[in-house]
Amino acid sequence: MRKEKRRKNITIVIVILIVIIVSLFYIIYNKNITGKASFLDKLSDLFQKKESLSPSKSSGENFKSLGYNVLKTIDKSFSESSEIDLDISKPIYGLSINAVSDMYSENSLIRVILVDKDNNEYLVYEAYPLLEDSSTNIENFCDETCSLSEISPSKLKIILNSASIDISKIEYADSLKALKPDVEKKGISDYNKELKKLQVSEKISKINSKIKQKNLRWVAGETSVSSLSYAQKKNLVGVLGKDELPNLQGFEYYSSGIFDLAGGKPTTTNSSPPVPPQNFTNVYSDPTSQNFIPLSWDWRIAHGENWMTPVRNQFSCASCWAFAAIGATEGDINTYYNQHINADISEQDSVCRHPGSCTNGGYPSNTLSELQSTGLVDEQCLPYTGSETSCTKCSDSQSRLWKITSYSSVSIDDASTKKTVFEKGPITFGIYSWWHVMTLAGYYPDSTNQTVWILKNSWGAGWGETGYAKMIVPQSDRYLFSSASVPYFAANPSLYQIKCYDKDNDNYCNWGTSQAKPSSCPSNCLDKKDLDDSNSSITILNATLAAGNALISVCREYLPNAVCPTTSSCPSGYNMLKTSYKCSGKGRNVAYWSYCVKDTNLCGKCSSNTELITYDYCAQSCSKGNCV
Repeated sequence: MRKEKRRKNITIVIVILIVIIVSLFYIIYNKNITGKASFLDKLSDLFQKKESLSPSKSSGENFKSLGYNVLKTIDKSFSESSEIDLDISKPIYGLSINAVSDMYSENSLIRVILVDKDNNEYLVYEAYPLLEDSSTNIENFCDETCSLSEISPSKLKIILNSASIDISKIEYADSLKALKPDVEKKGISDYNKELKKLQVSEKISKINSKIKQKNLRWVAGETSVSSLSYAQKKNLVGVLGKDELPNLQGFEYYSSGIFDLAGGKPTTTNSSPPVPPQNFTNVYSDPTSQNFIPLSWDWRIAHGENWMTPVRNQFSCASCWAFAAIGATEGDINTYYNQHINADISEQDSVCRHPGSCTNGGYPSNTLSELQSTGLVDEQCLPYTGSETSCTKCSDSQSRLWKITSYSSVSIDDASTKKTVFEKGPITFGIYSWWHVMTLAGYYPDSTNQTVWILKNSWGAGWGETGYAKMIVPQSDRYLFSSASVPYFAANPSLYQIKCYDKDNDNYCNWGTSQAKPSSCPSNCLDKKDLDDSNSSITILNATLAAGNALISVCREYLPNAVCPTTSSCPSGYNMLKTSYKCSGKGRNVAYWSYCVKDTNLCGKCSSNTELITYDYCAQSCSKGNCV
């Protein structure tokens, strides 16, 4: 009797196991079945998870749905960009994915984008090395698709660069009630605005954490463009016929520091190198040598003045090319005439001549060519609107034109670029992988002797360091370098004359970027141009950065082990020049950047034409000979 009962129990257990196994087999091997998510669906996920090298779990409740009411099994691996037809006939109100993502390099990018039947795009998932771990497991993940306003889905676009993704399933909501309770209560629009703020804050936190881990030298923060949607960011950059937004590597969140574009020389130090403050002093090598190029130069502080015009905002129109060209030309007007004319030339005038450019972008040469041939009016005559439709100029537009005599391309190598921006003024500076152009205002070397470019962007003063960025860009990723020549006011070319000053009373005068000494110079002016007309200790003969105890001290945020202010003194025979910079932000102090200068060659064992570089921690290097 007991044996019979035991046999019965064993039989029941076997039958139950068979039922479970058959059910799981049906769920796992019948792909693309759309239906209500059940307990067995959830259970089958445990069996379907792909093996990976211990993928981390993507945290962040702001990117998670509670699990929508309709499930669609995908169970597919992708190693190159692809598309998934969704075959969903009803409108949806939200969509999330379950997947494992893997990235293989510093340039890796993963995006999953929902496309509706009107070709509107919504970001579902995005990963790059500063946002996610190299291998990440995501569950019920949604970015811009957590709540949607009744859209008709068409497909998912998978965008991959040096990466792969295994998507096990998607879940979507076929009614408003399937979303989180707060959505219906607050309304989709208000709910999405609140959610976007939380998502941006979480992304910034994750990026800053990765920056610290990787020992990078910039800081992420909320900016004028950080809350833009995926579609708006595409317009902002301008893809010139490309279908997708480039991998910005977090640049939309840039708030300060040195942004090292992936692909450049990696940081080798274990602690964050110093970041010169925004108003650091220009530093010179021997100006009497042939092909003299200053070690650093910044048109925002040259001769103790800011020669750049104000930062502008292109909004969601892909017009960076016009802003870069005009920003450079406006700076060139100031530096050529050696006075603060601060012309405000209309970017709108150039945009209106290129239909479709607000979506597809353009080239700086378009704007420079128009400045040369017909001229462009001033901003008040045709204000910028961020569209291609507002194109009615003022009635006296022909008498309000700015022109240039010519323009030319500039070689992208460091030496040529530095020489041009020093001798001729600001130029355009393009980043090929981003299809984005900015205005180059200056440069300086970092502690590893890489060139840091000082770039004026057109994303408003609420982005970056009041609209500027400090960047290291691989030479292979630079393009569209252009320089304007001899700008003038077309209505009256003789209106502006080159000014010549000796403000520091050292008999060396500054007459701007004109090569020839103008007749307007005072009689005491020598024939050689002053390198810094705000400092009598820096002339054409006295402009070399000293060796030995030269130190750079910046904000503690960038140099946690530094002592601010610097108390070091120069050795005998050297003069110390010190500038101060009030750092903005809570908990940041006044920083001092001090260096020593000397008239003669400073490294005894270096040849006379050696360019000596001295930076933090008393480090130094010579391009020729040996330094001691």
